[in-house]
Amino acid sequence: LLVGGAGRVPRDNKRPTQRRASEAGIRGHYSASATPASQTDRKTEAMTSAYGGTPGTGTQGLDDIECLPLLAALSTGRKVEVAAITPSEWPEMMALMNEIIEEGLAWPFNVRYETLDAYRGYFLSHAAFVVRALEPGTDTDGKTSKKGDVIGCFYVKPNFPGRCAHVCNGGVITKK
Repeated sequence: LLVGGAGRVPRDNKRPTQRRASEAGIRGHYSASATPASQTDRKTEAMTSAYGGTPGTGTQGLDDIECLPLLAALSTGRKVEVAAITPSEWPEMMALMNEIIEEGLAWPFNVRYETLDAYRGYFLSHAAFVVRALEPGTDTDGKTSKKGDVIGCFYVKPNFPGRCAHVCNGGVITKK
């Protein structure tokens, strides 16, 4: 997963002063004495998205995809399907996302999602999919999952609204 930067950093690696920001054509107020949020003790809120955090269903644009569900086989030969996420799967996928957040290795978030609506505002804002087992089998953690179990999920959405909307961004989570 690639995460974009938060703006321009001057060559001297100092935050721009109000004058320098203005000269660079950057809107807003920057202070040379500002402390980055990562260096404060205050608890930050769960990340939503550049799309306002309105809870979605993960179905935006899916009517245009004719190949769903997509049948496939894993490298082990186990049969799976890639399909649209369903409302009954949202809580399980939120729990999986929270595991990843708590682990702290793969996503930039530092606060878990406490509500389903908060999770939906990020992960389900556009198109979201699951990978479901079509037969029982052994997962990568050595545990067995049964037919119909979700073994992973992912979303696809525009990288950012506006001029970057034609650039795709995706996030993938697999069960351990």
